[in-house]
Amino acid sequence: MAAAAAAPPALTLAVAAAVIAAACLLLCAEAVWLDLPQSGTKCVSEEIQSNVVVLADYALMYESHPSSHPTIAVKFVFCC
Repeated sequence: MAAAAAAPPALTLAVAAAVIAAACLLLCAEAVWLDLPQSGTKCVSEEIQSNVVVLADYALMYESHPSSHPTIAVKFVFCC
């Protein structure tokens, strides 16, 4: 039976780097749970340092009807 060929060092290094990067991203992620009113406005603020990129992904649901997908309007305001 032939032995399996070893992966080239560059490929092994690339895979290791990808695994480490994915682990770091998982460790740096945060979630926020907000209770929003049926109508009206909800203001939320967060202090973000300069030269920081922020990515956001929204998921909405009614607690009583998790299969429903409500819609909201989101407004980002940048200040000094």
